[in-house]
Amino acid sequence: MNEPRMPALLTSSGRPGFYVRVLQEGEVGAGDEIVKAGEAEERMTVAEINALLYSLNHARDRLERALRIEALSPGWRSSFEALLHSQASGNAGLVPEAAAHPVAPGFRPLAVTAINQGSTDVLSLTMQSLDGHPLRTAPPGQYVVLRLQQTAGVPPLFRSYSLSGAPSTERYRISVKIEPNGAAGTYLREHVRVGDALDISSPRGSFVLQPGERPVVLLSAGIGATPVLAMLYALAAARSTRQVLWLHAARDRQHHPFRRRSPPPHARVHARPKLCLLQQAGLARQDG
Repeated sequence: MNEPRMPALLTSSGRPGFYVRVLQEGEVGAGDEIVKAGEAEERMTVAEINALLYSLNHARDRLERALRIEALSPGWRSSFEALLHSQASGNAGLVPEAAAHPVAPGFRPLAVTAINQGSTDVLSLTMQSLDGHPLRTAPPGQYVVLRLQQTAGVPPLFRSYSLSGAPSTERYRISVKIEPNGAAGTYLREHVRVGDALDISSPRGSFVLQPGERPVVLLSAGIGATPVLAMLYALAAARSTRQVLWLHAARDRQHHPFRRRSPPPHARVHARPKLCLLQQAGLARQDG
């Protein structure tokens, strides 16, 4: 709508609308009767719920009342719980999950120290500090942003890539899928060499391996294995005894970017992983 204030206008209007979920599919048309089938023991109007989150008034008794509504979605429930337990200023119910992992702004030049061809269309780049200062250890699963200046006077490209290596303060590794018309991937493959410097952001993102002792199930396909690999490396480095199940799908052997990179030795000994490579049926038979 070309109106940057639209989110604020929507919430301040007090008329945000709401979504319903489909319990049973069917045809709905003009003139059909809408019948209320039941009532909850605790209930609030949509306007009341909206005001409780977006207004400045977060009365404790009303927050507790809202949390007693069984139909409240997980997202709204977590927002109200954050408000209920918050001691800080501001609206804790609107703080994104990524804020739990604050990052420094800006970019830092890192030297490319290794380039490896992971598969037919995947390139892995290892980068280290130029000045010898340690890098920030990234929680496994986070990503970095690359700023690529292809030509002087032309706006740079910004691309996000998950870290695919072991947690380290010495080096970062990213793995990039080279798409046929991908500007960033093509630039990295054709113009970046060992010794070149790339502008890299601090690691960021909230999709990270959660601590604990519960079993870990990891699902990935193709280049989507990059954050999963970082998680496996972290489990291995910690000599974790958690049960690990990794399911990975690839088009075929040529397009499986990490088939030559076996799980870390500690992962096999301590984390008791179960590794399963899934491929398309015809190609799996062809490749044996």
